[in-house]
Amino acid sequence: MYTFFLLCTRLLKNKFKNIHMDNQIGDRIHQYIAYKGIPQSHFAYNIGRSKQEINNWLRNDPIIPPKHIITILDAYPEINANWLIRGEESMIRKGYEQDLIALERSRRFIEENPIEKKPDPLKLSIETLNQLTETVLIQSRTIEFMRKKIYMLENTDKR
Repeated sequence: MYTFFLLCTRLLKNKFKNIHMDNQIGDRIHQYIAYKGIPQSHFAYNIGRSKQEINNWLRNDPIIPPKHIITILDAYPEINANWLIRGEESMIRKGYEQDLIALERSRRFIEENPIEKKPDPLKLSIETLNQLTETVLIQSRTIEFMRKKIYMLENTDKR
């Protein structure tokens, strides 16, 4: 994935200072926003641009800096770069939907089969110590009770 963005960055930096809208990138951005069903303000926020700037792009502002194209592809990895830049191929990257399905399957598997965490040895030691302390306290009370009972029995026999 990183290599793809690195390649895209080099292409944009080497070949274009700015991307001109004769290839209708603004229209494709508008199509994607409609496809996702998200407000323009949400799209603008996700790519760190103002809503006004996005509005300018959608009205076919003649220039979109390459760094903003890369930011869009970074924020929305499902967008096919060839589609966004050239209008070629499909809007959504090939294999992206399969990646999402696989990710969802993995998430469900993890939820259904939680990994048992190994207990913290320090926490176990403290819990064990607390239990032993309580046991000693109970036994001390029992011993004291038995001493009193023995004392009472010894004193009862002498009378």
